[in-house]
Amino acid sequence: MTRIRRNRWLLVPMALVVLAAICGLLLSVMLGIGAFYNPYADGSAFAPLRFWIASAFVVIAVLVLLGQAVVLSRMTRRVSAAFVLGYGALYSAAMLIGSALSVPPDSYVRYVVDQPYLVPRHYSPGGQSQPGPESGLWAEFCTTSGQPVYADTCRHEMGFPRVENVQLTPKALTDAFRVSFALSDSGIRFDGDQITGFAARDRIAFWSYDGLDGFSARNTHYLMDDERRLLLAAYCAGDQYCTVHMAVPEGTLRFPSRGGVRDPRQWIRDAELYRQLIESWRCLSPACAVEIRE
Repeated sequence: MTRIRRNRWLLVPMALVVLAAICGLLLSVMLGIGAFYNPYADGSAFAPLRFWIASAFVVIAVLVLLGQAVVLSRMTRRVSAAFVLGYGALYSAAMLIGSALSVPPDSYVRYVVDQPYLVPRHYSPGGQSQPGPESGLWAEFCTTSGQPVYADTCRHEMGFPRVENVQLTPKALTDAFRVSFALSDSGIRFDGDQITGFAARDRIAFWSYDGLDGFSARNTHYLMDDERRLLLAAYCAGDQYCTVHMAVPEGTLRFPSRGGVRDPRQWIRDAELYRQLIESWRCLSPACAVEIRE
């Protein structure tokens, strides 16, 4: 009876190791998910190391449990205590040292065709890190505040997405999937960026802005010049928010706008702000693109 009671007490440190292993497993899963979905967040450079440390914690805990199951003795307490305390201290030290040493780059190189840009980390830079005929870039913003996604806490507001991205690609305006699909779905014929005809004029609302011709069909609003070249297409999900595709010298600029339906003045104003921001990231020196590498 005394031996059975003693063995019951020896199971307590084993239970602690099991609990520690479960915590380590949950931590490794959360760190892995965080590293995958937030590669540019603060502390992201150290996330892979933290993931492997937490994963190793689980593996060693399992090995300790197996050893204890085979040899259930008074050494169990010492082994369990040494494992939990020793690994806990090692993990804490690794966190402190790694956080101090692993400082991610402030900017990342992204290309639009062969033109390099240095996109700040807080914008969660996306796109191609090598030049190419289809290379483009994008950056993420908090929709409600307009701040970089990792420089602000993005809050959800009814009727607006929490996060939106701005894209600059070398594609023609009608090569953007949303634009070409919307045109075709509305019976609007086009050849390249030129509008060639309307199959169902009775379902299209025509309007004008500042001497330019505009037309609307199925929540999408278009603006074209006097030669019928398409200048922009704005898809508006409601009365206060639109996703705009605009033709620019580099190709197509996609951006969010909080202007109302058929409000080209706001769309053009927002486009200019985003273009100025992206232009400030442009590499002007030949050595710029090699200064920072991922």
